[in-house]
Amino acid sequence: MQALTAARPATGIAGEVLADPGKVFAEGTVEEDHIRRNASYISRNTGETVFVLGLLLQHLIMNLVLLFGPAIILGVLAAWFYGAVPITALGPILQDTKATLPPFPTISVAAWIAMAILAGLADSPGCCHSSRRRTPRTGAGRAGGSCADDPPG
Repeated sequence: MQALTAARPATGIAGEVLADPGKVFAEGTVEEDHIRRNASYISRNTGETVFVLGLLLQHLIMNLVLLFGPAIILGVLAAWFYGAVPITALGPILQDTKATLPPFPTISVAAWIAMAILAGLADSPGCCHSSRRRTPRTGAGRAGGSCADDPPG
């Protein structure tokens, strides 16, 4: 570090600065040679630089596809599902242009039944189908908090 400054060393060692701070990294010096030999280069010429930038762009695009691809696919599948299954009637909401606050859409009875069935199915897994769990979970979805596979007693 002494070669980079004109100040005396802080260690208390007597001596003079032998290198000129303005010329310490000049071409052909030991410091310049050390930096040049130990530097990590990405590429040696323009062709390799363009190739490395192409690889960088390729990996950036792959990361974006991996990050946003599943969300886009699930969004498209959800749109197809909502288009195929009439959960609620959106006609009155979309046609009334003068309303300041749209009315709450009515949900069909079949949709309420389907949601109740899905909620019941979501509550039942993991009760007693695991070999590591000996005691069943208690919950509002099961009468008495036990599973049908539980031994009596």
